[in-house]
Amino acid sequence: MNDSMKTRICMFVFCLLLVCAHSARASLIVNEIMYDPSAVSDAYGEWFEIFNSGAALDLQGYSIADSGASKMINESLVIGSDGYLVFGRNSDMNMNGGVSVAYTFTFSLGNTTGDTVSILDPNGIQINSVTYGPGTGFPSGTGASLCFSGLGDNSQGANWLNAKDIGITYGLGDYGTPGAPNIAAVPEPSSLFLVVSGLAGLLVTVRRRK
Repeated sequence: MNDSMKTRICMFVFCLLLVCAHSARASLIVNEIMYDPSAVSDAYGEWFEIFNSGAALDLQGYSIADSGASKMINESLVIGSDGYLVFGRNSDMNMNGGVSVAYTFTFSLGNTTGDTVSILDPNGIQINSVTYGPGTGFPSGTGASLCFSGLGDNSQGANWLNAKDIGITYGLGDYGTPGAPNIAAVPEPSSLFLVVSGLAGLLVTVRRRK
């Protein structure tokens, strides 16, 4: 194998590694943000969730951040393929409103002024970032998280909704879907539907007896 061929192979391997690294970074997004819980204080109940649409990934060495501070993940923390991880101010479910937190952070998420939530790779390169607050087009609300709809760009406020619109509560009663898909609750059948269904079943039974 001549030097030219070796160089080409090395360049190919290098490019492949870059593509794989980019794919890993691009697969992680901020998917849900609880910046103003009402069941417990912000100091205990704030959290945000990330989603991984790619292959399973160990986040050790990655960082999470808001607009003013960041925290490096200094231990093995694996997020599975199509998996969710919740980061919160407090990991005690008896104190944080009933959230299963995978890793804690010490910064606080802005309420009235908004904030930015980011994920950074081990080289400090921003993977994904979401900025919510006044003038951003994001919904707002107390006691309910902000949820990415799964459609379009997650940095655009128009693609997010208030968790009250999804209709699912957790723990002590705040609205949100920590660690789970942002899917609307299945509505209960109305009383009229139950009555009609009951009558239809009764008619079928009468006909069979005849």
